[in-house]
Amino acid sequence: MLAPLHAQGAEESALEAPPGEVAPSSEDSTSPQTPREELPPPGPSWTGYVRPGGPILIDGYTMSEVDLRIRRARIGLFASTGAFAAGLALVVGGVTQCETETGTDDISCNRAGTGLLGAGYPLFIGGVVGMITTGAILGVRNRKKRELERRVRNLTQRRLRWDVTSSRFVF
Repeated sequence: MLAPLHAQGAEESALEAPPGEVAPSSEDSTSPQTPREELPPPGPSWTGYVRPGGPILIDGYTMSEVDLRIRRARIGLFASTGAFAAGLALVVGGVTQCETETGTDDISCNRAGTGLLGAGYPLFIGGVVGMITTGAILGVRNRKKRELERRVRNLTQRRLRWDVTSSRFVF
C-alpha cells in the first residue's frame, strides 16, 4: 500500500536526520513554494506556442525532434515500399508457376507456385497498407514542419513599425 505523498517526504527527511535528532517535516518549513511553470497539454486545438526564452514548440516537439520524426516516417515508407516490391516479386514468380486448364476457369499451381503465392500475398498487402499509412503520416509531419518553419520566419521577420512607447520607428 502506498503512503500519502506528504508522509513519504517526512519519512525520507527523517532518514536523512542524524541519530537522536528529528528532522523537520516539509510541512513545517517556512520556505515559500515556487510554482512550477506548467505547459499546456497537447490537444487538437493546441498547435504550438513560443515560450519566452525557450525553443519554439509545435505539438510539444522542437524543430530537431520534428526532423527526427520525419526521418523515421520516411524510413517507414521506404521499408514498406521494400516489402511491397518483395511481395510483388514473389507473387509474379508464383503466378508464373501456375497454369490454367483449357476450357475451365480453374487455376492449378505446382508446389513452388503455391509457396511463392502464400509468401508473396501477405508481403504485398502489408506493403500496400504500410505505404498508405506511412505516406499519410509523412505528409502530416511535413505539414507540421512547414508550419513550424513559417512561425520561425514570422518571429524573426521584423518590419519597420512605429513603437508607441518609445515614440520612434523600430525594426
